[in-house]
Amino acid sequence: MGVAWIPALVAAISSEFPELRITMRLWDLEEAAAWEPDAEIFVRHPDVADRAGYRTTELMQDSYAAVLPAGHRLAGRERIGLEDLRGEVWVDNDYTRGPNRKILMQACAGVGLAPDFRIETQDYAAAVACVEAGVGITVMPQLSWQTVAGMVSGVQALPLDEPGLHRVLAVRTRRRRTALPPSDASLSCCRPESASSLRQRGYIAIPMYLVSRNSSMPVSPPSRPSPDSLIPPKGAAGLETAPD
Repeated sequence: MGVAWIPALVAAISSEFPELRITMRLWDLEEAAAWEPDAEIFVRHPDVADRAGYRTTELMQDSYAAVLPAGHRLAGRERIGLEDLRGEVWVDNDYTRGPNRKILMQACAGVGLAPDFRIETQDYAAAVACVEAGVGITVMPQLSWQTVAGMVSGVQALPLDEPGLHRVLAVRTRRRRTALPPSDASLSCCRPESASSLRQRGYIAIPMYLVSRNSSMPVSPPSRPSPDSLIPPKGAAGLETAPD
């Protein structure tokens, strides 16, 4: 989210509120901290506690994909299931053991599969690099794959056709007696139905991608975002966000 979506959202909010200061914090690392963000984008999961005093809006479902090295036995298929990955060497990509990984592990348990994690990495980019090197396969959400796809060559990502294997992305904002325009604007930008209004303001909405018309990121379909024209103004002050 921090690569694929948040930069363009920040650019949209910053252009509307140029004096705003935006602080982004990684949810997995801040979960136990005593903090109250104005807006939080997160993955819905039973282990993710509700926040009292917040309103939650579901945004989208994001399915999972298996990333395979060149010449893999499954290469060329349109879709596969978790059962097809039995016996594979797996590359772990989530050292925080957060909701994304828990959703995957629960789906694996549902089909009696215990992934053979032999390589542990700390992020998706490192994991797909290991796949490119031919040491194993890795599984990640589709949106996460799109953020790193342009960093590797000779690999293939196949959608996983597995019932229940998807994550639900949501946003929650703090309830207030008085309106906080930047917070309301961030919620508005997150909503899928905001696409037409974003276009009128100079932004293009691609399923969960808000992209400036001046950005070098391709419009369709995005692979590796390059939102280098979406840098917020310096010395900005105010809204805290917590991207997932």
